[in-house]
Amino acid sequence: MVEINNQTNYEMPFDELKSLAEKILTERGSEKTLSVAFLSPEEITTFNERYREKNEPTDVLSFQADPPLLGEVLICPRVVETRADRKDLSFQKELRRVLIHGILHLFGYDHENDTEKKEMRKLEEEYLSG
Repeated sequence: MVEINNQTNYEMPFDELKSLAEKILTERGSEKTLSVAFLSPEEITTFNERYREKNEPTDVLSFQADPPLLGEVLICPRVVETRADRKDLSFQKELRRVLIHGILHLFGYDHENDTEKKEMRKLEEEYLSG
């Protein structure tokens, strides 16, 4: 099950995002609940500062949780939009990518070295194209 909470004024494709998240959970064999929240730059900065000691907004943060919750993915649409513009991508595609990225972190994937980064990017692309 996927719960989505939008605390911004951005119009979000909730059904599409929920379907994508549920697909990933199913393919990964998880029956746990996932929470996704869309936050303002100020709100996500608070979490980024508290947990990563970075006083700036970021596109996505993931927090693992105890069952029955897999975890929570926090996304800042404004940062996603800015990065999509810089990469010359659509907002929708970049939004899907950061959601996938956040969920993969909950399953233990990381990008601390080149090997991990390549594996994570490969999975992101697979889910984006699937």
